[in-house]
Amino acid sequence: MSKGRNNRVFLSYASEDLPKVKQVYEGFIKRGLDVWFDKKHLKMGKWKPQITKAIAKSRYFIICLSNAAIRKTGDEPGFQDVELNEAYEIAKNQPENEFTIVPARLEDCDRGDHRLTLHQQYDIFEDFDKVLDKLAIEMGGNSLSDPDARDERTDSEKFIDTLHSKAEAEYYAGKIKESIALLDAILAIDTYDSLAWKKKGFSLFLLKRYSEAIEALNKVLHIDTADKHAWIAKGLALGLLGNEKGAINAFDKALFIDPDNASVWMSKGVSLYNLGENNNAIEAYNKALRIDQNDAHIWLNKGHALKKLYKFDDALKAYIKALQINPNDASIWRHKGHLLQRENSFPEAIEAYNKSLQIEPNNALTWVEIGFVFGMSSMLKRSLNAFDKALQINPTLLTAWESKGDVLLNYGQYEPALKAYEMVLKIDPKNSVVLGRIGYALGKLNRNNEALIALNKALALNPNFKEALDLKKYLISTREKEKF
Repeated sequence: MSKGRNNRVFLSYASEDLPKVKQVYEGFIKRGLDVWFDKKHLKMGKWKPQITKAIAKSRYFIICLSNAAIRKTGDEPGFQDVELNEAYEIAKNQPENEFTIVPARLEDCDRGDHRLTLHQQYDIFEDFDKVLDKLAIEMGGNSLSDPDARDERTDSEKFIDTLHSKAEAEYYAGKIKESIALLDAILAIDTYDSLAWKKKGFSLFLLKRYSEAIEALNKVLHIDTADKHAWIAKGLALGLLGNEKGAINAFDKALFIDPDNASVWMSKGVSLYNLGENNNAIEAYNKALRIDQNDAHIWLNKGHALKKLYKFDDALKAYIKALQINPNDASIWRHKGHLLQRENSFPEAIEAYNKSLQIEPNNALTWVEIGFVFGMSSMLKRSLNAFDKALQINPTLLTAWESKGDVLLNYGQYEPALKAYEMVLKIDPKNSVVLGRIGYALGKLNRNNEALIALNKALALNPNFKEALDLKKYLISTREKEKF
């Protein structure tokens, strides 16, 4: 067998995945492939010149994808593993007519919403030997299960597959626009390529271009009305555009195809919750839980709906169940804290907020919420420290300045409260509620004329602001008194 570019395979991976990749390497060797694997072929000396040379002599570049390899959504484009990222950039510069990049997933992983994960051409984790046989045949090797099997794709089909593989690689590298450009190239050749339309829809979703995503997904559904993944993605996009009824319809289509999909039942529940149909939302969440009782997010969302129905004990039980499943989710601790705060269980609320902050110490909103509870618990110093911590993280966080002002106002510290409220008005000058509170603080400081000016501004913005009206009347009636 030739050792040149015709059939050599370069194996690229994240270092955390070495044990699994060793199995892939050994599987390829058994199937007659010539594989360059750094643990076997990398010599002493500088790493980059060696892999550059090895990639240049290869025909195929296998990217072994995993959660360790992929950067999380919102990070810079590229792969998380530095060496994998450098190898991929070298591979991209190889001549397209002589070189093929092939993504192969070692586990179920994706860059964005887990509900949008697609089955790819080469999902090794689903059927190791079957997928390796398919890959080997397409790269000039042999199938262990069927020694007579051959690659029967036409040259046109091979070209389309190469574009699909490259588009997938760019997608997983976080270069979504480049991936879409490759998918558009496929669609220019075959406008009925359902998979290309679906990948384009998912990519547009990841870019938050939801209307365009729906257009692409409608193309998929025009070709195949039974594509549940397209219905799910369309439902999610419609929900994010505020069309909850349209989202529910799409989720129902997906559930008709796959009635045991817990994730879709949860998504339907979220849309019902957003419409204020909390009992129906709980019914959807319960159906999801009958399928999968170990999904923390379903329990969390059920808790939200129960809280809306003022079923606080049941909501707390749902949050506790979610935390039993995933005790390291800061948002669940925060929601538990908020519910306990609402029930005036301040020590327990503080404990929950502290758990959240241990996991996610730079969440400014959690600092605001725990600051408010400290204030309600006669711990002014700790309250102000919490608000200041929130403002260190986000100096323009309106709710932090407003809550700080409210706590100071409740403690009779009117001058510091006014300074906090002034910061609110710099961010939101038409905040009638804060203008009313400024009027109250100024009145307490016997600065009645200034108080009336603030109250008049509040009433100009909200003529039905009863508290401001009552305070204005009171100030006018006592204008001549020395102190309010």
